[in-house]
Amino acid sequence: MENIGNKCQIHEAIAREESQEFQAGIITQELRRGFLLSGQLLRTATVKVSAGPVQVKANSVQEVQVKSPEDLTSTASNSD
Repeated sequence: MENIGNKCQIHEAIAREESQEFQAGIITQELRRGFLLSGQLLRTATVKVSAGPVQVKANSVQEVQVKSPEDLTSTASNSD
């Protein structure tokens, strides 16, 4: 049974991972094969499922202005 790239049923998933390649709920890795016998399911596959792409909030990164060493020494001497 080929499962990678197919939509997962929740009872088959044992792990989730963020993925840029697959949408959420899509199988990314088959950890244990499932088996069919005469069209009857004997064992479901054990799979890892995509949680979708990593989403970074726009406000999560702050810009910090680094001062030069001269600015730091002049600020320190002015504060005395």
